[in-house]
This record gives sequence, structure tokens and C-alpha cells, in this order.
Amino acid sequence: MKKFFLDFSIMLCVSAVTLVVAWAMQPAKQSIVISNTIETDDTVSATVNAAQKDKSFENFVVDRFDFTRDGYDLLEQNQEKVKTRTDLLVEVDGETKIYRLAIECTWVEALSSKGIVWANDTEMKSIMESAEKEKDVDVEVKIILIVGVGGTPTSPKSLYIAPIKYHADRSLTAQTLAGFETKFKPNGKFNFDGAVLRLE
Repeated sequence: MKKFFLDFSIMLCVSAVTLVVAWAMQPAKQSIVISNTIETDDTVSATVNAAQKDKSFENFVVDRFDFTRDGYDLLEQNQEKVKTRTDLLVEVDGETKIYRLAIECTWVEALSSKGIVWANDTEMKSIMESAEKEKDVDVEVKIILIVGVGGTPTSPKSLYIAPIKYHADRSLTAQTLAGFETKFKPNGKFNFDGAVLRLE
């Protein structure tokens, strides 16, 4: 009888130890914490805000074209977030050829003494390649940067219309831009004479 109880006690101890070991070997349950808090990054906010202002200024530029007149047509208003083409592609019928104006629009509160950098190396390369694809035997493409300064994006105080010819033109000094400042009437309309885009 004593042997029976001894064996039974040993079995209980072994079982208890087995259960403890098995429990200890189970993988720990991971606590998943879901947070609905969005961290605000000042840099991201500033970038988004600048993009919104550029879009408002872009609409200002579009409104300064009279697309009801013969020979002026808005072919494209770029909606891409990544800059691979200019904001606008405007077609103008000339006397002997068709002109496609690849127009980039940007607005700044004030013009730095260092000027403006409106595209990085990759963006500039893509923009120039895209413009090159628009060329044809009877189609001439011109890249034009329109910069609004001061006032508001929908009513800038100063306006600069600069032709872009080279990759290095992705940045323009304040002195260079000064040579392209355009005097304009609030309700003036763009006119392209085959060489220069003016707001008259």
C-alpha cells in the first residue's frame, strides 16, 4: 500500500512539473498597442502648405490665358505630386509653326537674395526630357518659369517670366530673375509672340 501511495505521489509530482515546464515554454503573448495619434512634422506641413500655394498660383496663371481666343489651347494641367513634367502645357498656333509652352508655376512670399531653386536635379532632368518628347518637325517647345512674389498666390505683387534653356536653370539668382520681371495689369492676359510670353 505504501508503495502504491509513493508511486502515486511521484506521478503527481512529475505531472505537475511537466505542466509547469509546458506552460513556461509557451511563446509570450505580444501586446498590440494601436495608436490613433498622428505626429505632426513641421517640415511636412510646410511642404504641403507650399504646394497648395503653388497650386493656387498655378490657377492664377491659367486664368490669365484666354483659351477662348483662336490659336490658344491648354493641352495639360499636370496633377502629379512628383514633378516629372511642368505644371502646364499650352499650345499656341504661330504663323509658320506650333509652339508648346511647358510652364512651371511657383509662388514665394519674398525673393531671397540667393534667388530661387524651383527643381532638383532629377526633376529638372525629367522636365527637360518630357519637353523634348513634345518636339516635332513643325512643333517648337519652350520651357517657361513663372514666379509670383509677394501679395497672395491669387494676387501676386510681382511677376517674373523666365525662359528655361539649360539644366543649370533649375536655380536662378535674384539678379537673373530681376531681368525677367513683368509689369502687368491685374486683369491682364498672356500673349505669346513666338519668342516671348508677356502678360499684357
